[in-house]
Amino acid sequence: MGRLNGLDGIRGALAVIVALGHAFGHYTGWNSGLWPMTSPGFSVDVFFILSGIVLYEVYHDKIKNSKLSFFNFVTIRTLRLYPMHLLGVILVPLCLYISGGIFYPDWIGNVTVFNLVGDALLMNYINVGFTLVSNQPSWSISIEFFFGVWIAFLSCKIRIFPFLLVIFSLILAFYYGLTPTVPHTRTDLFLLSNDIIRCVFCMSTGIIFHSLIKEHYLFLIKHINTLNIISLFGFTLICITIYAIKLTPVTYFIIATISALSISILANIKITRLTFLDSSFFIMLGKRSFSIYMIHTPVLFLFLNFKNDNNSSNATLATALILLTIFLSGYTVKYIEQPFMNIYHRNKNLAKK
Repeated sequence: MGRLNGLDGIRGALAVIVALGHAFGHYTGWNSGLWPMTSPGFSVDVFFILSGIVLYEVYHDKIKNSKLSFFNFVTIRTLRLYPMHLLGVILVPLCLYISGGIFYPDWIGNVTVFNLVGDALLMNYINVGFTLVSNQPSWSISIEFFFGVWIAFLSCKIRIFPFLLVIFSLILAFYYGLTPTVPHTRTDLFLLSNDIIRCVFCMSTGIIFHSLIKEHYLFLIKHINTLNIISLFGFTLICITIYAIKLTPVTYFIIATISALSISILANIKITRLTFLDSSFFIMLGKRSFSIYMIHTPVLFLFLNFKNDNNSSNATLATALILLTIFLSGYTVKYIEQPFMNIYHRNKNLAKK
């Protein structure tokens, strides 16, 4: 597989945006207005798009040709996602105890043995009865693991499958009123929620556009100037959306679709004005992005007792803690992610035989 352009840079930048949003929320108040982003949650939707593209690119041939079974694919995804999730589940109560003297304060959620089991097993956001999300970002990992593996695997097997998923997700969203712009709602539906729709739609659109661009590459490359314009427009739209656009259900689906198209173009065709995303700094952030995403919450919880009545100093502290998270993520990549990734690569090699 050739390296996809720009995706590390996008992933790294968005992980930092999400982490900073949570930091300012916990330390300055969720409605303080000090964090200027209007729709920072859209960063997670772009993560879903990226996951669809990358998983399809890496595994399509092996899955399509039955060289990689569903069981082995799930094993690979478990090795990729679960160790950092488990670290977060362990660190969150420890950090809360150090900073506040209690493992699970009331505001963390409904802490029962049942919910703790669901939280540990990464089943906390697939709407099967578990409601505790102790490590804030793990909600999206929960959905991506239990739904994303099926989306990616079956999309590699059945060409029409992601197209059907896009149509099906739109029908369900509007029929049940599952507004993607209001996250973490509608927990009353079994195996269905606003956030599940976000994952299904975004991963599927990413796969659709990536597969179409690869299939028609020789034709599309003749129109490189048009592709440059589309990709630049889509990337700019992602930035503007996160910073300033208050999304409605209709604008969400339109912008998510344009984002998937522009990222798919960027991944396959070098867009000159976006080459900064492949700089060493952004590649470093990209390699650390999953760790940044998964450990910034326990880092924030560890220093909660330093929060005071001065929101200016709280904002400075919040920013410093995300810088600390970026630094620490280098160690979690080296000592937690990478060892399990080595097993992951051995599974990939076995799948080739």
